[in-house]
Amino acid sequence: MFKRKKYEKLTYYSGYDKHTIPIFKASAGNRKVPLLKTLMSSYCKNDCKFCPFRCNRRIFRERWEPNELAQITINLWKMKKIQGLFLSSSVEKDPDSIVEKQLETVEILRKKGFDQYIHVRLMPGVSRDLIKRSVLLSDRVGINIELPKKE
Repeated sequence: MFKRKKYEKLTYYSGYDKHTIPIFKASAGNRKVPLLKTLMSSYCKNDCKFCPFRCNRRIFRERWEPNELAQITINLWKMKKIQGLFLSSSVEKDPDSIVEKQLETVEILRKKGFDQYIHVRLMPGVSRDLIKRSVLLSDRVGINIELPKKE
């Protein structure tokens, strides 16, 4: 699949020409900062009715491999298109497995010298060890509070 098509399947359109790379302009004080905002995966096992990626919705699904997403992020940074990464995901198998892939991506980025802003959104139910690792690797960590089950 062409990289552009993959972007379209794993990101929300966010203000730039949608025929190029969708980049989100986040507010940071008095300025706007361009971030690559994407999902690690659009596959989801949950059926949250509010979510465009819920499991029972018929949409085309896609996922990034950690090395692939890290390289694209580095390339966009070097081209001065982005100043950071906002990485979230759907829950493909279980919270820990998807967060591990997110953190693998972040570790690759850091090893390659990406010292820019990284915001990782964690999944509900992720283990404490992965939360701690996220805090060490990222500039900001959030936890999605979707409630796919009554518990």
